[in-house]
Amino acid sequence: MYSYQFAAKKLEDIDLQAFVEDKLPESFKPGLKKDIFLITTPEDMIQLQPLFGFDQETVADCLNYDENIRHEAYSGYDFISLLYFYVNSDLSTVSAEVNIYLGKNYCLLVLPDDIDDGVLSKWREQVMAKITKFSHEELSCNRICYFIMDAFLQRLLESMERIEDEINKMEDFMLNHQVDKNFLGSINRLREIAYLLKKMCRPLLYVGDGLLMNENGLIAKESYKFFKNIDTRINKLYDFSVSLQEYSNQMLGMYESKIAMQTNEVVNKLTVITVFFAPLTIITGIYGMNFIYMPELSWKLGYLFSFGLMALVSLIIYIILKIKKWI
Repeated sequence: MYSYQFAAKKLEDIDLQAFVEDKLPESFKPGLKKDIFLITTPEDMIQLQPLFGFDQETVADCLNYDENIRHEAYSGYDFISLLYFYVNSDLSTVSAEVNIYLGKNYCLLVLPDDIDDGVLSKWREQVMAKITKFSHEELSCNRICYFIMDAFLQRLLESMERIEDEINKMEDFMLNHQVDKNFLGSINRLREIAYLLKKMCRPLLYVGDGLLMNENGLIAKESYKFFKNIDTRINKLYDFSVSLQEYSNQMLGMYESKIAMQTNEVVNKLTVITVFFAPLTIITGIYGMNFIYMPELSWKLGYLFSFGLMALVSLIIYIILKIKKWI
């Protein structure tokens, strides 16, 4: 197994033709068990394309960022285009296009130039950690491709679990606290991410199916079980993404119900206040008519009597509401 990272050096400092002829030629000869693993960048593919005979369409795909996830079987190799998508703890997201070339004796991992900015660093570290556990004799292109897909799906699972945790936290918060319109923005953010995860998992189903079809016969019999595991995990992740989207949509309905409950609580409080003040308004209205023959107008204790009457009425109302458990 030869492992070489073009991204670690400037491509112009490498004599690619000499590199291939001096170090790699035997690995392309039938019957030998030496495979090539290269980590390179999209720009490097322009010069690597004629050496490996890659289709120009795949190179253009590497150079032009898009969200197209696919698996294509070309003459002598498979091309896999993935969208690395990860959700950080603050619910910010990072995405990058990664591409894989899988041949009979080689596996090329094409990563974007900004990998040193941390977009893919942890994912690449996971891949390399798995590779370094095996001796060169045990490694093969199939096993390395499996490691790449395995780490990719692991990071995707971490993102989904993070969204699930956030949804559970929001649900608990809504059950125990008041919410406002700003809370709706957080829910919509989760719904947006859940939708993106589902949108990305859907084409992954076809990638898993394409690998199992093994149209070019690149997956060895002893490695087929690894890719069957990948296909199974993709299907489970898709089911997970569907449930996440449904869960996040339910959060919107729960939010609307919570707002309705809060509104009802306000209306109930206003109703209670009205119940108290309505009789008092009637009493003050009666004594505000100032008829000549109202006996209380000439009564020295009439003023205090009216206040006492209002206090008594308020007390009776309070007792009734308390017995009814409305307050």
